[in-house]
Amino acid sequence: MTEIEHADLLILMATLSMALAGLPLWMAMVPRNRFYGLRIRATRGDDTLWLRANAYGGRQLCLAGVGLTTLHLLMLPLVPEGLRLVLIGVAMVVTLAAVIVRSVAYAERLAADPSIRG
Repeated sequence: MTEIEHADLLILMATLSMALAGLPLWMAMVPRNRFYGLRIRATRGDDTLWLRANAYGGRQLCLAGVGLTTLHLLMLPLVPEGLRLVLIGVAMVVTLAAVIVRSVAYAERLAADPSIRG
């Protein structure tokens, strides 16, 4: 394997890990804890809000991981190696930032409006 092939493998592992990390959150299988999940002020004191906010964030993370994995696999035969790694790296950073911002905003909306906690 060449160095670029190792990089491609690492990227695939990272994007698949994103999807796998989001799955238990999406399925509301993760109780409040100190280590894993959306740990912000809005989610710390309410189990229902924790589960709903993390289900939303987990879905975003899982879908982002699947999308980035698919994008990378589609780019493998089409985009030159160096450019591919730069493009997927930028896509990963932007996507993770969007997942975090959207998840925090959703949790804060839930915390501000108890009627939508359901």
